[in-house]
Amino acid sequence: MSGTRSPAGRRIGLWSAILTTAWIVLFDIAIALGAAGAPTRSVAVGASLLLALTFVALMAAVHDQAPAAKRIWSRIGLSFAVVYAALLSWNYALQLTVVRHDPGGYAWLAMDFAPGSAFWALESVGYTLMSLAALFSLPALGAGGLERAIRWCFGVNAVACAAGFAGYVATGDPLHAAVIASLGVWAIAFPAATALLAVIFKRAA
Repeated sequence: MSGTRSPAGRRIGLWSAILTTAWIVLFDIAIALGAAGAPTRSVAVGASLLLALTFVALMAAVHDQAPAAKRIWSRIGLSFAVVYAALLSWNYALQLTVVRHDPGGYAWLAMDFAPGSAFWALESVGYTLMSLAALFSLPALGAGGLERAIRWCFGVNAVACAAGFAGYVATGDPLHAAVIASLGVWAIAFPAATALLAVIFKRAA
């Protein structure tokens, strides 16, 4: 990133990168505790909702800081981020409201790891869009060591996400090995990349 754009863009980039990282870490913790039997599903969904919002702000800041010749790529990335957030925000809002209060009546939308759940179909599309947003933003980054690490993290995540999406489409099973593996890669690689973006924005401030 050029670092020659607006100071507001750098500040927004810094804080949105920090918050995006924080929401993913909170989500990871909530999922781990939930797997152990803790009632943390609403925490995981709430963190996901906040993540959708701050990720859009992060992609907007990346676009703001991108060199003019490469802003077409960051603009495409921002566009994918907006679609991801629009698609999944209402899904998470439904999870926190109608599904939580009447899980039986909305079993088709529940988070249960069942092939018939529309929740996982939306998640599969949404996180593919998120991965595309990150992938298309990569040309807007500079050539330093941190930028190379971010490219590696987002690139690995994109490959894993593509495999997970293909596995889910082929089987309809949210517990397919490729889906679970893609979630594991995302849980590590994505927050690592956004944390490094926070460092870059901090240095540019």
